[in-house]
Amino acid sequence: MNDAVSAVALTWLVDVIETEFVALRLGPPALHAAFSAALTHAVGPDVPALMIEAGNRIADAMDAAAQAGPELAYHDRHHVAEAVLSMGWLVGEARRQGMVRTDAATLALVGMVGHDLLHDGSPPRGGVLEQRAADAVARATSGLGISEHGRAVIRAVIMGTDPFRVGSNAARAAGLLPAGPLGREVDTLIAMANEADVLASLMPDLGWELTEALARERALANDPDAADLLTFNARLRFLQTYDRQSRAARALGLEAIVNRQIQSFAPFGDTLEEGAAALDRLPRAEARDRYRAALA
Repeated sequence: MNDAVSAVALTWLVDVIETEFVALRLGPPALHAAFSAALTHAVGPDVPALMIEAGNRIADAMDAAAQAGPELAYHDRHHVAEAVLSMGWLVGEARRQGMVRTDAATLALVGMVGHDLLHDGSPPRGGVLEQRAADAVARATSGLGISEHGRAVIRAVIMGTDPFRVGSNAARAAGLLPAGPLGREVDTLIAMANEADVLASLMPDLGWELTEALARERALANDPDAADLLTFNARLRFLQTYDRQSRAARALGLEAIVNRQIQSFAPFGDTLEEGAAALDRLPRAEARDRYRAALA
């Protein structure tokens, strides 16, 4: 991507996506509406009624779970709505580039609606939370007549959102590892699901707010490392996890905004890691101001 295109994509990503997410968080969670909008972004108006019903049933299950008890600070319906909308944008771009077909794209969006169903706020545990979500999605959509292959794609997308699999998912989608059992197209959708899952957290301003919410959530789950999430060192490592992007994400400008944030640690030390450590030694408010100035 040349500099001019990068600048346009970066401006679009921050000005449109981050602004929309901030605005949506001012109102009540609207997961059904997010799913409908994501389908329009991704595949247009001609979506099989079966897939619409599947996504809405999962959204109903998310609403029921939220009503059964207080929602989590981070893994709430706002987060899921953002992930679904992000997946819609990414999948729509992937379809324009000929990377994925309409039917697979629709299945992936259905999976994103339920990727955090029944999340308990605990840290990643090697697929335990994803397995719970996939099983709950299977129950919510039982009897709809989704094909065995379709169910396998939905489950694969949900299981692929395990944070420990981000690197291997990206490498598989890029052809650096052998294709998964469902083929390269589904590998691509899984990699984009990882990007969609954290796209809001990769934004330069909203990302910090969401990190604070995640730290509160982890603390309530008795995670002894919850406070470490708030460090600049943790922010740098998080950003570096997503420095390998799908072609769709690069086209939308996600790679540009991630790399820009990573390089903004450079003025504070001889290496990026030393820069992050130097910021962590400052009072938090002062460090945030200095980092924002470098980013600007």
